[in-house]
Amino acid sequence: MLFSKKFTAKGLRCRNNRRCRSQVSGPSIRDVFKKCVRVLVILGLKEYFLFYNTERQHQSLDYRTPSEVYDGAEPTGGIRTPCAA
Repeated sequence: MLFSKKFTAKGLRCRNNRRCRSQVSGPSIRDVFKKCVRVLVILGLKEYFLFYNTERQHQSLDYRTPSEVYDGAEPTGGIRTPCAA
């Protein structure tokens, strides 16, 4: 009760719910953690997509990378057959 009296004395009105607490006291540790995880996931996906499109060979593309097929570039070397003879 003492805490809520201090709020009302300063002209603040607050209900006892999660949204109000985060507005008054700033972002919670959970919110900051979630944002950090989202950023790391996005960075990880970007790195994987870069690998997937520029380095990983695809069987359906005759063992070329999507960037080689899209750009019309010649294969740059590496393993181009599914199994060594």
